[in-house]
Amino acid sequence: MLFLGGIYQFGLFQQTPASTPAGQYQPAVDKQTVSIPATVYVLDQASQNTPPATTTKRLIERTNAVLTQARVQLSPATTTVIRTDDLQSSTGRLAASPDRLKDQLPALRSDRLHIIVSRGLGGLNGVAFPGERVVAVSEYTTSFDFRVLAHEVGHILSLDHVNDKANLMFSGSSGTQLTTKQATVMHNHARQFVSSE
Repeated sequence: MLFLGGIYQFGLFQQTPASTPAGQYQPAVDKQTVSIPATVYVLDQASQNTPPATTTKRLIERTNAVLTQARVQLSPATTTVIRTDDLQSSTGRLAASPDRLKDQLPALRSDRLHIIVSRGLGGLNGVAFPGERVVAVSEYTTSFDFRVLAHEVGHILSLDHVNDKANLMFSGSSGTQLTTKQATVMHNHARQFVSSE
C-alpha cells in the first residue's frame, strides 16, 4: 500500500518547472490595482542543509500575473524559512487546521495575508483559511503552483468553486480564467481586506 501511495504521489504531484510561464492576462475590471501585503513562510526539513526548492519570488510573480485579471497583487514583505524536525507531521496538521501549526510559526499578524509553502499538504494542492488570513500551497501539486496559490487567494477574497474547467475557481484543474463578475468580487474584497488592516 505504501508503494502504491508513492507511485501516486510521484506520478500526479510534481514541482512546477521554473520555465513554466504564467501567461498573459488582461484586467477584467477598470479599477486601480489593490496591493495585499503578504508574508511567506516556507516549511523545510530541519536536517537539510540546502535551501528550500520553492523560489517564492517566482511563485509570487506568476501568481500576480493571474491575479492581474482582478487588479489584485500580492506584495510579499518577507520570506521566512521555518525549520521543523518532523515536516510530514507538520504539513498534515497544517492541512487540518492552521491553529495546530502556530507553535512553529511566528505570531500571525492581522494586517496581511500569510502564505505557507510546504513540500506537501497530505495530498492537497492547497488550502485556504479565510478567517485566519492564511493560505497554504504545496511545492508538489497536480497543477501549477502559481495557479494553486491564485485559486486559494480567490477563496480568501470570497470566491467559491465553479463548474467551468477553464476557470481559476474550478477545483482540481489548471484553468486560470476569471469572469468579470469574479474579478469584480475579488477586487472589492481585496479593498476590504486592505482597509480592515
